[in-house]
Amino acid sequence: MKYLIILMALLISANTHAKQKIYKWTDDEGNVHYTEKKPENKQTAEVKVYNSKPTMVNKEDNKEEKPIPEEELTPEQKAAMEYNRKEQERVQKLQDRENCKIAQQNKITLEKSVSVKKKNPATGEYIRMDKSEMKKKLREVNKAIKKLCK
Repeated sequence: MKYLIILMALLISANTHAKQKIYKWTDDEGNVHYTEKKPENKQTAEVKVYNSKPTMVNKEDNKEEKPIPEEELTPEQKAAMEYNRKEQERVQKLQDRENCKIAQQNKITLEKSVSVKKKNPATGEYIRMDKSEMKKKLREVNKAIKKLCK
C-alpha cells in the first residue's frame, strides 16, 4: 500500500507533457498499476496529471509559500499527503523512543559517575567534565527525558 501511495506521489509530481496520458488499472490479483500505454483487455481509468508552473523566487521577498487549497487537491494528492504526515509521525515516535533510552543512560552515567569524559569536537580528544558541567548536562538530560519519554 505504501508503495502505491509513493508511486502516486511520484506520478503527481512528475513533470509530464500535457498530451501524455497515464492509465490506472487493476490486475486479477488486485494490484493497482499505472502505465503510459493503455493495456489491452483491461478496464482502465485515465489519471489526471497536473503540470506545475515555474515560479520566480525573489531573495528579498520573505513571504511564506501559501499551501494549495484543499479543494484543489486530487484524492491521490490528499492520500499521499496524509500518508506522509502519518509516516513522519511514526518515524518521529521511533526517534523519540531511541533518544529517550539514550537520555536515560546518560542520566544514570551522570548521577553515578565521579568523573565523566566528553569528546572535544575541535580536537577529537576526550576531556574530563568538571562538576558544574556535569550538573548542567544533567539538567539538560532531565529536560530531554521529560520531553522524549512521554
